[in-house]
Amino acid sequence: MEEVWRNLQFSWVLNNNNQGIWEWLTWVFNRGTSKQCQLFCCGLWIIWTSRNKFLYENKNTTSSDISNQIINCISKLQGVEEKILGLDSNRDLKQDEQRTTVIKKCQSTKYDRSIIEAFIRDIQSLKTQFQELGFHFIPKSENFFPHSTTREALKKGEDHYLEGGTPSYVRKAMERKKMRASD
Repeated sequence: MEEVWRNLQFSWVLNNNNQGIWEWLTWVFNRGTSKQCQLFCCGLWIIWTSRNKFLYENKNTTSSDISNQIINCISKLQGVEEKILGLDSNRDLKQDEQRTTVIKKCQSTKYDRSIIEAFIRDIQSLKTQFQELGFHFIPKSENFFPHSTTREALKKGEDHYLEGGTPSYVRKAMERKKMRASD
């Protein structure tokens, strides 16, 4: 096991091994960074798996092979993290596309056969009661003021948040956003 940690240039985990297992694990997790703890956990898991294969299947694995398996495990985890980050940005794009599609359906006079058909039909029937009515997509990043106003009013249980001007808590939120933008 010592050789595995040395191969990974992670021998510092062996510097405090005269403790019990729980104290040693706590010491490693308190001392290590998030990435180091991730590598440590992968290392423990693969060392334990190799130990069990030796005990129960009589398969011996070299410390070099164990070190390579740990490196491969970390690489796979990083690949999964990158895919998740990519999926998050793709999800945001897809949500924007869906919102734009809904707006186009509301602007249209055509009969809609989508899953939200009832809502679109209701909006289209109500449109006739207004002299002028428009539906426009505004990305959330450009819609900070109305979003903040509505969110704060809902938190406070208010339903009259636009009466008498801009609430003070919204002005403060706008000022904080401007200060962050100038940093």
